Amino acid sequence: MLYPDRVMFQLPVYRKSIDDWSQEVEKEMEPHVTAMSRYRPESEARLLAQQTIKWTTWEFNEVIAWVAVVGL
Repeated sequence: MLYPDRVMFQLPVYRKSIDDWSQEVEKEMEPHVTAMSRYRPESEARLLAQQTIKWTTWEFNEVIAWVAVVGL
C-alpha cells in the first residue's frame, strides 16, 4: 500500500451478493439434505448438510478485493 499511515478505512468487495450466496449454499445443501433425511429428521439433516457445505467460519462469502480510502 502506498500510504499505510493515511488509510481512513477499508471496504471489502465480495464475490457475490448475500442473496446470491445464500441461494448458492441452499442449492449445494439440497442433495445432502435429501440423502440424510431418509435416516433422520429433516431439521437435523439440514443442520448436518449446512455443516458439510459451510464448513468455514465465514458468515458471508469470499472477499475478492479491498478498497482502501486514503486521506491526504
